[in-house]
Amino acid sequence: MQPDTIPRKVALEESMTSCPILKYLLLLTAFSVALCADIPAHANAAQQPLVVTEDLAPYNYQQGRELKGPCNEIVLEILRRTTKGIPRGVRVLPWSRAYALARQVPNVALYSTVRSPEREHLFHWVGPIYHDDLVMMRRRGSAVKAANLEEAKKYTIGVMQDYAGEDLLRRNNFPKVHSLPGAPEQMVYMLAHDRVDLWLESWPSGMYYAARAGKPTGWIEPLFTVAREDLYVAFSLFSDQETIRRWSDTLQSMKEDGTYRKLIDRFEERLANNQLQ
Repeated sequence: MQPDTIPRKVALEESMTSCPILKYLLLLTAFSVALCADIPAHANAAQQPLVVTEDLAPYNYQQGRELKGPCNEIVLEILRRTTKGIPRGVRVLPWSRAYALARQVPNVALYSTVRSPEREHLFHWVGPIYHDDLVMMRRRGSAVKAANLEEAKKYTIGVMQDYAGEDLLRRNNFPKVHSLPGAPEQMVYMLAHDRVDLWLESWPSGMYYAARAGKPTGWIEPLFTVAREDLYVAFSLFSDQETIRRWSDTLQSMKEDGTYRKLIDRFEERLANNQLQ
């Protein structure tokens, strides 16, 4: 009997990589391992979800080491009321990374997340915790004119990657969409250099990021409001149902005892007086 001419290890590797299904599973496993490499062990604990957010000024953002904005304050109060011992706090990540975590890993709570038709079945929802207005904006002085979505279709629209606004543009068959990962200030640069004609972003977030990028007050202006969006805490699928129920009940109790209204009123007063910077 002739001995094998191909070492068993090599033969096994070749059989695995030649099978499309096995190749897909290997790639999926590698992605999951890379994604979860720096997730704390408590992400799987029912009592302590991994709470993640992005820098979405002025609703939730980080200034130095301090979390600011009404959505941060609301979630931190929920954590204080629902956590035994010292809350583990909130991690601030780029949106695309935070969104991927919530899509892939159980017991992750992500905010502030727009509850859109495309996302409805992807998460469990707690909220709403606030709302914002999704607005089509232009650089002041631009010749671009649009009064509705249909008129805006002839222009190149800038939108942040994985935002609900991107889903809205795709859903409405916009032909020229430029989705951008990273910091929203980069979209200000794109608008300033005519790389995009319009920017679909929440208001006043667009105004806030333009100021961060060094632009004067009034540098961008809203053309029309596309939608009013409710913002939620989105729990990943397979999260602990008792934790989700406790968060939902706690938010409701905050609304009933006046805590929620106090936080929102304080934010809206400062927003009206331009005191958020």
